Amino acid sequence: MSNWCISEIVYRIIVPVANVFLTAFLALLVNLLSKFIWAKYGQQDHPG
Repeated sequence: MSNWCISEIVYRIIVPVANVFLTAFLALLVNLLSKFIWAKYGQQDHPG
């Protein structure tokens, strides 16, 4: 029973942390991707 209680506590701690981490990771990924796309396609009027 104590094992179940510990796993419940760990679950309640890890899930929000994982959600925050995943959200931050996705935001960073989208940011880097948009910067890459802008650098590749957004400045076509300045060749070189």
